[in-house]
Amino acid sequence: GWADIADVTARLEEDPELSRRCACVALHASLETSRQKLAFLPVGELPGVPKHDAARIWKVVVATNVAETSVTIPDVAFVIDAGLEKTVAYDALLGASVLRTHR
Repeated sequence: GWADIADVTARLEEDPELSRRCACVALHASLETSRQKLAFLPVGELPGVPKHDAARIWKVVVATNVAETSVTIPDVAFVIDAGLEKTVAYDALLGASVLRTHR
């Protein structure tokens, strides 16, 4: 979910080597439309990316697995899949629905 996206994005941006090579864009339904649209822009049009550096910058879109089947994002060079999925399940001991992470 959003917490995972924010965590991964922050880690990528904090790494000195990766932050010079990557332009990170978060994609989640809870973001305002203007921020979601950033994922669909060419690298050279992303905020903070100088046009003359665009050819050597990777656009990294950090999203949930919904992005795998719901949208087509141009300029994707790599897809990183953590192999995790979150699902809602009923927990009889708690008597409530819970969010569980599965491999």
